[in-house]
Amino acid sequence: MDSLLRMLDDLLPRDLKVIAEGQSIEFHTTVLACRSPVFEHIFAAYPDKPIVLRLDDVEFAVLKSVSDYVYDEKIDDDYKMQCKMYAFAKKYHMEALKNECLRLLTESVRDQNAFALAVFAYHNECDDLRLKAISILSVSNEKLSKVDGWGEFIAVRPLVDELRFAFYTTREDWR
Repeated sequence: MDSLLRMLDDLLPRDLKVIAEGQSIEFHTTVLACRSPVFEHIFAAYPDKPIVLRLDDVEFAVLKSVSDYVYDEKIDDDYKMQCKMYAFAKKYHMEALKNECLRLLTESVRDQNAFALAVFAYHNECDDLRLKAISILSVSNEKLSKVDGWGEFIAVRPLVDELRFAFYTTREDWR
């Protein structure tokens, strides 16, 4: 992939500067347009190059991670960054990135992050991820109130009810 990127840089200059939190990353409009129909429409509306695009609602670290994915298909191992990348991908209709983040998030559910991922899944309508997180929580022996995402989780009543149901239906001593 590195040689392909070098060849692309030699043939086409990076004609897009994306700014987030005062820092910028340069992209090829053609590459980003191939990854996102939203960006494709933006670039079609502004055919003059170079383009400067300011994303005020995006952290620079997220933009950097998206750049890593766009050019190298690399995704950060941290589930919190994957959640942020998923949100970016959802907003800009980057389906491949969205699907890959969701796959990685679903694989990464553990006692320590299940509350946070259940809340994320609930708000983003990711049913498989939500069900996996609830399943893990229903059999967890951890001190749940000390786990990342506990406060946000208990604020979402449908998730609490779903966990209560899953807990009672998976316990042998309650059947």
